[in-house]
Amino acid sequence: MPGRRSLRSARGKKPAAKKPAKKPATKKRPAKKPAKKPPATRRRVRTRAAAASAEAEAPVLSWRALPPELLLRCLAQLGGEADLRSCHAVCKVWLAACRRDTFWRPLCLNTWARNRPDIEPGCWSSCYLKRKLLDDGTATLPAGLREKELPTTPWYPGDTPDRSVEAGPAPNIPGQFNKIFSCAWADDRVLLAGTKDNKLVRWSFDRHFGMRERDLITMPDPYPSMNSAQGITAAPAKGGLHAIEFNRQFGGAQIACGGNNPNNVVVMDYPSMAPRMQLVGNGDWMFNCCWIDRDRMVSCSRDRTVRVWSTQESDLERATESENGYPPALLPARQPMLTRAEHLDKIRDMRFNAYTKQIATMSTDGGVRIWDTSNFDVVADLMSPHSSDLVCMACDELLSDQLVLGSRKHITFFDPRIPAMTFAENVPNGDSGVRSLSFRQHVVTVGCGGGQLLFYDTRMSSFRMGGPGQLRAGKGWIRQDDNYKFMFPEDTANSPAGGPASPKNAIYTHAYNDTGSVLFTGGGPLQVGLFGCYGALWSNDRSIA
Repeated sequence: MPGRRSLRSARGKKPAAKKPAKKPATKKRPAKKPAKKPPATRRRVRTRAAAASAEAEAPVLSWRALPPELLLRCLAQLGGEADLRSCHAVCKVWLAACRRDTFWRPLCLNTWARNRPDIEPGCWSSCYLKRKLLDDGTATLPAGLREKELPTTPWYPGDTPDRSVEAGPAPNIPGQFNKIFSCAWADDRVLLAGTKDNKLVRWSFDRHFGMRERDLITMPDPYPSMNSAQGITAAPAKGGLHAIEFNRQFGGAQIACGGNNPNNVVVMDYPSMAPRMQLVGNGDWMFNCCWIDRDRMVSCSRDRTVRVWSTQESDLERATESENGYPPALLPARQPMLTRAEHLDKIRDMRFNAYTKQIATMSTDGGVRIWDTSNFDVVADLMSPHSSDLVCMACDELLSDQLVLGSRKHITFFDPRIPAMTFAENVPNGDSGVRSLSFRQHVVTVGCGGGQLLFYDTRMSSFRMGGPGQLRAGKGWIRQDDNYKFMFPEDTANSPAGGPASPKNAIYTHAYNDTGSVLFTGGGPLQVGLFGCYGALWSNDRSIA
């Protein structure tokens, strides 16, 4: 018999449930394995002592250890004059590096975008500093200018230069001269001026531009005019010394100027002022000349010709020369190498551009010719629409190669690169005409026949200052002879010399010194029959003017 447990188990059993049908087996995708994590990096903890020992073991880098090429590249990135001056005071290595041309030459070219052919190796630093002073001086010079007249009264040998003579002694007294026509600065303290009566005057100044010395340069005896077409003629009457030119930009130490014969050119040594030779061949007055290299010169004259001269001495001339120069009777006379006549009227002025190697000549009929100095052919022929009283011209050699012409009421600008006229500007109160011009950076200085001194800014295309009562030449000195009494009698409404109705001094010439901080103006009475002279220094420095 079965036991109780078995019966109980049998009673408590439930009927077996039907098992569900099995689903068809499907392939399972393999599970993606998790990406392996990079092994944990162990941070390196450095103590202060370890860091100090590592820095002590590392080599110390110094600016002195840089190669010169890398040092120059680093210094070239500064590009400022103040930074450059600071670099000079760092150490001797930097001082030597800052003096090299490889640094100064790019600075000059980036500042003025020009390459001067006359700069010798080792002179780029002085060129930059001199140009910087010139640029700053010219830009600020017209503001607050003051005039300081130079003593132009006649004096006797042994007398003080400040002696004033109203009526004046005879014209042959040394020291009495008439109307300054040309001028040139020999250096910052010496000025040369040529007069209407063919005299060469030299002024020497101290550091504050007080007159230290004034003397007349002895000119050689005049040669007769020698022209192949006209033959030998007698020396003409004194027509004025219209040109003074130095060849120092080509490394020379000579000066070319007019002589006692206004047709000829005298070449002298500087600073001894000993005459070397006379250039004879012009058929009329020589109005201007310019050096195109150390031993060649070009002149223009009133006979409508342009002549090329050679000033190189031969062995025979060197053997003839004595210790004190040539005797007057043995002074060599040179004939021109080349003569060209391309103008229809008398040539009044000329300018040489050292960058383009071209010469510009201007005639009184308004014609302007551009010459190539390599073969002396005319490369451009221009015509000015304002040709009335056309007497002066200037050239911008530094920036734009522009030419500016001065006529009776206008200044006209030409661009030889086009070539064409760019524009013309009316001169305020310019009824007396423009008598002198100079182009310095972006400022054109204009000297007028009525005594006005004007400044035209090419960046603003306008005059900075002009008109009556602003900048005008002083009274100068005038001889009160019969001509003066006839033109300005005292018993009429006109006043004596120095009054408002007295003759005004025309500014026939002017020139800046090397730094551009002082401007010299020279001239005399505009009337032809009057005998007088005017010369003055202009500056905005109170210690000078």
